[in-house]
Amino acid sequence: MYEDQSKELALLQERLGKGEFDRSKTRVVHFKRNPEAMAVEKAQESRCSALQAENTALKGHLHKVEGQSAAAGSVDVAVKEAQITVLQHQVADLEKAKTRLSQVFKAQIEGFREACYQMFGYQVDVVAEAAAVKAGKAAAVSLYTLTPQHADDATAKLQFRMNREGKMQLVKSPYVQNRLSKEVETFIDR
Repeated sequence: MYEDQSKELALLQERLGKGEFDRSKTRVVHFKRNPEAMAVEKAQESRCSALQAENTALKGHLHKVEGQSAAAGSVDVAVKEAQITVLQHQVADLEKAKTRLSQVFKAQIEGFREACYQMFGYQVDVVAEAAAVKAGKAAAVSLYTLTPQHADDATAKLQFRMNREGKMQLVKSPYVQNRLSKEVETFIDR
């Protein structure tokens, strides 16, 4: 019997340890002035009062800064507007100079191309490499095409490519291989 009661006691203690209880026989008592709830409430009140004090200090600082900036604000705005106007005029002047330089360079290049055509009988066309244009390197010219003035064939063109070392290389084409193979071998390949 003692063993039966000790087993039953152990079973009940195990069930109680797991949180099982009989609701009809068990009552839970709640304290009206729970110490834990009082501690939480006290911490919340102290945090609230600290935040209110910080808020008051920040409002005072804001009013102080607004008072100072109100007097200096109108002067600062006028100065900034004047600076913006001056910078806009400078940008407009620089854009005019850029446009004029582009026009002058274009005219000089056209004059040079026309002079080469008249003196040597070849029209010079310069084409930028597609990869260089995509990379934003407009100055990276890679292909020069020479078209004869009195060409009897539309494919009668000489094309030269500038390699990375800055040397010119003749681009092989049917015209070069068929009609100028001996000249290329004599003057260029050697």
